[in-house]
Amino acid sequence: MTATPTGIFHAADVNRDFNEYTITLEYWPENRHIRGFQRVQYTNRTPVPLSRINFNLFFNAFSGDQGAGYEISNIFVNGTVSRFSLSDTRLTVFLPFLLLQGREVSVDIHFVSCIPETAGRTGANEYAAWFGNFVPLLAVFDREELQWRGDPVFPVGTPFFSRVANFTVRVTTPHGYRVVGTGDASIGEAGDRNVTAFSAMRVRDFAFALSENYSETTRISEAGVHITTFLLYDMDKTLRDESINMVLESLDYFSEIIGPYPYKALKIAETGYGNGIAVYPMLMFINTPVILEMDDEAAAAALITSVAKQWFYGIVGHDPIREAWLSNGLSYYTAAMFMHRDDDEDLARFMGVLEDELRVVTEGLMNTAIAGHIMLFYEDGGYNAIQTFKAALMFHYLREVMGGEAYGEFLKIYYRDNYLATASAEGLVRAAEEAHGECLREFFDIWLNGEGLPEMRLEDEDINN
Repeated sequence: MTATPTGIFHAADVNRDFNEYTITLEYWPENRHIRGFQRVQYTNRTPVPLSRINFNLFFNAFSGDQGAGYEISNIFVNGTVSRFSLSDTRLTVFLPFLLLQGREVSVDIHFVSCIPETAGRTGANEYAAWFGNFVPLLAVFDREELQWRGDPVFPVGTPFFSRVANFTVRVTTPHGYRVVGTGDASIGEAGDRNVTAFSAMRVRDFAFALSENYSETTRISEAGVHITTFLLYDMDKTLRDESINMVLESLDYFSEIIGPYPYKALKIAETGYGNGIAVYPMLMFINTPVILEMDDEAAAAALITSVAKQWFYGIVGHDPIREAWLSNGLSYYTAAMFMHRDDDEDLARFMGVLEDELRVVTEGLMNTAIAGHIMLFYEDGGYNAIQTFKAALMFHYLREVMGGEAYGEFLKIYYRDNYLATASAEGLVRAAEEAHGECLREFFDIWLNGEGLPEMRLEDEDINN
């Protein structure tokens, strides 16, 4: 039996093993080339023997036309050269034998790449380079469909589906570069280069950023979590301190109302990511100039929602292709609860304004049901309106139906039952019903499958009949 790093035991940890990634990356900033070696110790925990193992190479989807993307030189299976095929973001490694249930195999991938000067999830500018959704990740095996998931990278949302694993990573750079990444870090030297070693246990991905220009500040939350910011640009000290305080306070608040943050640290690294904030386990990329273009309330909501996703993406996983709302809507509403934590009437007013805006927006959308595949959305505006804001409004009404105390119990049950696992809509409904003590199927059916917004506020007796 194992425990989280904070020493709190979770039943979901019992007898759970994780696949192991060992990754070595060497970076040359003069031409933005990176050479990588990755070994994955994979155990077949599927219900069937396997003749192949699939990986997602998400970087290929947003590497642009600047000579970027992966160039794979060799792949080895248990030390023997293996056949493989690469199509867009899907890498298939063909095994020379049938991998039976419970058996382990070692897969080595050798690759090189060039990082484009772009504002994508992996990219670079004159100040830094950042690597989000960069390392090859094992695809998800669908136990119901009995096959590897082969989802493309859709143009909206965050369509990156993965399971929890352990990562041991070494990043080599010239002297003077600071590397910020997922997990605990130590810095050493190898000749004329720096080596930053990371240990990231039980996380869904590994991401990192590097720069010669980072200035570092660390604060410690009341729960003992180290919040470290790595800034590239001069920033008003008052604004910086206010932002860090919000992160500290929200992290402690979420730990109290959802469940403990199981890691030692949360790092915030400034990058040139064009959409403002990208969330990875124990790490957030933030583009400060983009955030400063927002009004104060929208900027605060974006920042705190990203902290909430450390729970409702990193700790409690979900399928971002088929059930994106599980993370988006719950994270946004939980952030709203924090922002208005001292005044339920103020929270109700905030959500009321959101509802009024949504009634206008949804009139122009073809698809307004929350439940559904990400392919139903063609642009971020419609996707966010439904998968984030309508879903958040659903959770607000759920809290009114259940009452604040029962809703709080629902969050704890949902966290407990899906800790380091992949949650589902059905599991969320069961957690809500367990906390409420009554059936909520009709409520969720109206919100998840109904078009538009419900025309009137639903009372308890309407929901439970």
